[in-house]
This record gives sequence, structure tokens and C-alpha cells, in this order.
Amino acid sequence: LAWTAKFGADTLIYSAPMLVWTISIPAQFNGLFILPVLSCVSQILATKMQPAATSGNEQQKSTGKMMQYFFPIFSLWICATSTSAFAIYWVASNLIQIAQTFFVNLYFDKRDKEGSTDIKEVN
Repeated sequence: LAWTAKFGADTLIYSAPMLVWTISIPAQFNGLFILPVLSCVSQILATKMQPAATSGNEQQKSTGKMMQYFFPIFSLWICATSTSAFAIYWVASNLIQIAQTFFVNLYFDKRDKEGSTDIKEVN
């Protein structure tokens, strides 16, 4: 594949035979390992901002705690072994999740301080 050599990916990782043709997936340059590290850091921030699980049994709590440390390592590994587009997607979705969690928490904290509730109790 001559076009892949222009981008520094002249070796093939995988060749997938299809019904009519074969798809060749070239090796891609994934930057200077910056994007995989950014995906790991943004995943750590996203999981730290999520409210801790206070309900459930001990097994559910320990599983949640393990996932809190597993997913950042998993995102580092996946983004390091995939193309940079996947790492950009992962970082962008984590940043959107961080912003969404921040603003939702800000709204509910403000509402709790004011003491007002939108839901009225019916007796």
C-alpha cells in the first residue's frame, strides 16, 4: 500500500479477507504517547468526579472500587494499541462527561443550598 508509506505506516498489522476483497489495516503512528496518557488521565478525572456508590452490598462496592482503577489502565492500553483517532474520541468523550458531571453537580448543590425542591410531596 503506497499511500500508507507516506504516513509512516508501511507495515501491515492485520489483513482481513472479505467475500470479494481483502481489507488491509496498516500500522498507524500514535503520536508521542501523549494521547494515550491523556485518555488515562481524563478517565481518572471522570471516575473521581462520579459520586461514590453508597448503596449496595460489599461485593458491589468492591467491584466499583476495582473498576475505578481498572478503566484508566484499560483506556491507556486500548488507546496505545489503537489509532490516534480512537484516543481523541476517548479523550473528547471523557471531557464531555467531566463537564456534564461538573455542571449537574453544581446545579444540584445550588438547589440543595437554597432548600428548594421541584418535586412536591403529595399526602
